[in-house]
Amino acid sequence: DAQDLLPNHSGPVVSLAHRDALLVSAAQDGTLRVWDLAADGAADAPPTCAYGFGGFKVWIGSVCADDTRLLSDGSDNTIIMHDFSSVQPASTY
Repeated sequence: DAQDLLPNHSGPVVSLAHRDALLVSAAQDGTLRVWDLAADGAADAPPTCAYGFGGFKVWIGSVCADDTRLLSDGSDNTIIMHDFSSVQPASTY
């Protein structure tokens, strides 16, 4: 279960992005989490962590998401694009 493998952030959350039933959170600990807000279908159910990224070497500054991509930027002025419509690894700019 992804919830067991992806714990909560260990640092302060510094950015949020919302798209449909998904919420992306980014924290100073260098982690991103993609939360499914409608996983259980119940309005009062807590969000489920569906996906996570870790290992960023710097603080994450902001996140932005659309239907297939997630953009994040770090305090080192690097932008990373995660494209979920492709099997290619994340692109760094």
